[in-house]
Amino acid sequence: RLVTASWDQTAKIWDAASGELLANLQGHDTEITALATSRDGGRVATTSGDKTTRVWDAATGELLTTLRGHEDNIEDVDFSPDGARLATAGWDHTARLWDADTGRLLATFIDHDDIVTKLVFSPDGARVATASQDALARVWDADTDDSIATIAGHRNDVRRVVFAAGDARVVTTSLDKTAKVWNADT
Repeated sequence: RLVTASWDQTAKIWDAASGELLANLQGHDTEITALATSRDGGRVATTSGDKTTRVWDAATGELLTTLRGHEDNIEDVDFSPDGARLATAGWDHTARLWDADTGRLLATFIDHDDIVTKLVFSPDGARVATASQDALARVWDADTDDSIATIAGHRNDVRRVVFAAGDARVVTTSLDKTAKVWNADT
C-alpha cells in the first residue's frame, strides 16, 4: 500500500502494485500538511491547516478519531514505534503527544519560540525530538514531557530532525545550509 496526501483536503490509499485507489480519506476542511502511517501499517494519521489530526483505519478508510487541541496549523505528525501514541507539531509553537486510540492529549511540549516544523519519536519510543523555526531542536522525554536537551547552534530555522545511531545522536538540518550531528542527551 501507498498513502498520499494533497492540498485538495484528501489523502488516498493506493495498491502499490496495481495503482488502484483503495480508499479516499476525506474530512479535513483545509489542505493536508503531513501524514504518517503506523509501523504495522494499520493506521494513517493526517494533519491539516484546520488545526486537527485525523486517524484513519488503513484497511477500510474509516475515520477512527479526530485530535483537537492545537491553536493553529499542524505541520507534522509521527506515530510512536508501538503505535500507541502520536506526536504533532504546530504553528502554535508547541508539539503535542496524544493517545493514538482515544485521541486524549497526554502532554504539550511548550518551550519553542516559533513554529515547530518537524518531529520524530526515537526508535525506542522513549523520546521525541522537535525542530523549530526558532533555530533550535529539542529532545523531550515522551513519558514525563520533560525537556532532556536543547540543541542550539544553527543560525536559521531547523527544518528536519532525526535520531541516528539508535537513540544516541540527533541529526538536524537548517535553512542556514548546514546539517549537524548532536549528542541526544545534552
